[in-house]
Amino acid sequence: MVLRRSPYPFWERSRYFNTMSLSVPVDFLVYTEEEFEKLEGRFAQVMQKEVRWL
Repeated sequence: MVLRRSPYPFWERSRYFNTMSLSVPVDFLVYTEEEFEKLEGRFAQVMQKEVRWL
């Protein structure tokens, strides 16, 4: 998930979202727009090509 901004640090943000209704296990990552734009390297490539955004 990408938020415009957040007062919470990256490692805390996902706790405020309930993913229990999803039918499969997920790695729920919550970035701000600024953080997402700064992603680089292999992780950024995988995020753009292989991640399924719900």
